[in-house]
Amino acid sequence: MTAQPKVLLIATQDTKQTEARYLRDCLEQAGLQVFHLDPSIRPGPEGAEITPADIAAAAGTNMEAIRALNHEGQCQAMMLQGALICAHQLHEREGLSGILAIGGSMGTGLATTVMRSFPIGLPKVMISTMASGMTTPYVGTRDITMVNAICDIAGLNSISRDVYRNGALALAGMAHGYSPTPAEGKPLVLISTLGTTEKCCARVRLALEQKGFEVMVFHTTGAGGQALEAIVSERPVAAVVDMSLVEIIDFLN
Repeated sequence: MTAQPKVLLIATQDTKQTEARYLRDCLEQAGLQVFHLDPSIRPGPEGAEITPADIAAAAGTNMEAIRALNHEGQCQAMMLQGALICAHQLHEREGLSGILAIGGSMGTGLATTVMRSFPIGLPKVMISTMASGMTTPYVGTRDITMVNAICDIAGLNSISRDVYRNGALALAGMAHGYSPTPAEGKPLVLISTLGTTEKCCARVRLALEQKGFEVMVFHTTGAGGQALEAIVSERPVAAVVDMSLVEIIDFLN
């Protein structure tokens, strides 16, 4: 029998118990083993595999001390610190195939920070009331799928059931097919480009590939430039070719 893919569910049970239970049911019905990380600050129901007490202990404190801070932002920062540790300990122990989370502004901030700490390629789905606006602070340079919650995350209704189930099934499909792509073992070259230099970029890319390099191209509009810089800081890179600089030189000439 094939082992069930293991996924992390991030949801606060002090305010979103009903939604967390529904998402868990959807994931389990889709053939996934679920580990629920509950970063609640207020007392709430039990049942999560990673409890608020576990998260607080990972941050070197306890829930009583965190609540005594009496400051939402400071409490959130402590829970985030512990959540990062707990999530990566779980991944090291179990080997995750995906992460699903649901939340409003603060829940989205915490969950996507956890998601961004995981490698590119690991499936990540965030169901959020913040998904319809500026998502850059949440997605950053990572491959996070943002799903617009439509309604406020306040119980279940005929719209939210569909949205939440779709998000869970999207994560399930990715988790079932997840298989990390091994590094090619070739020297890596990163190229930045713009629309006006794409033809030149294509010729440079093909020439480099023919010479045995792995090539990644980043469009410098949007988060492309930031993604290139992130890859440079995370992986061994043989060279960076800045095609946007080529355009500037051509313009000045």
